[in-house]
Amino acid sequence: MTARSPVADGRVATQLTPPIAGHGEGPWWDHRVERFVWLDMMAGVVYATSVDGETDAWAIGRSVVSLVRARCGTGYVVADATDVYTTSGFGAALNHLASVEIRPRTRLNEGCCAPDGSLWIGSMHEDFECGAGSLYRVDGRGGVTTLIDLVTVSNGLAFLPEGHQAVYVDSLADSIDLLELAVASDALARRPWTPVDRACGQIDGICCDLSGGVWAAVWGGGEVRHYGPRGNLVDRVALPVSYPTACALGGGDGDVLFVTTSRVPGEVASGAAFTVTDLPCGAAPLWPFEG
Repeated sequence: MTARSPVADGRVATQLTPPIAGHGEGPWWDHRVERFVWLDMMAGVVYATSVDGETDAWAIGRSVVSLVRARCGTGYVVADATDVYTTSGFGAALNHLASVEIRPRTRLNEGCCAPDGSLWIGSMHEDFECGAGSLYRVDGRGGVTTLIDLVTVSNGLAFLPEGHQAVYVDSLADSIDLLELAVASDALARRPWTPVDRACGQIDGICCDLSGGVWAAVWGGGEVRHYGPRGNLVDRVALPVSYPTACALGGGDGDVLFVTTSRVPGEVASGAAFTVTDLPCGAAPLWPFEG
């Protein structure tokens, strides 16, 4: 666990764990247990890792595409390819909450909670069919609403600090988008936030900081990009692997960036988790699921 890589301002990304994930995804900081929670998505394993790299594993027994915090106790909300479940804690039994009626040969992929306590989660086609995916809202009673259609690979999603706007990634689109909630209704507006050159890699998982900046893992690009609040590229964090998948801010002061990666042949550190410490920013709030 010694792989390091330089970043533009002299900080380094440090390998935190062994390469334990086939397809690492979905990291976030769980302040209740002082651990980063992340997924080996297709293997159906949930990891909880301390800032020192100590890791506990929980085998779900099915693919797990999203896991978020529930407000009650130490609970979580877990999604597999088609369904959403609640659980009372790490390693506990799953209780069915909702089935999402997705299109044939599509599966759920990535989610986070909105300020109202609902789970927003997207879908994608197994063969990346253009426009076959959607973005859904799952409420605490298990009700499912379609928010956006005609998505190809619904991926990174994170709410900005004030809570009425979210940054959204369709990985095969040419921009990172902004979703805006109308104050007086449930209407959802979508517009481009910053352009993306997919020749340099596809935007995957993202997180937001307290300033309104966005950190974005670049699948196939071997880096995490840091965008300012207006969508301007501020910095790049280089990694010693080609396929970073997602990132999260956490730690006691919210100044540690945690990066998950996907394993590929020939890259020794791929499948490991990495960190960048002492960043000059804090983490935007993560809202829990209200069930």
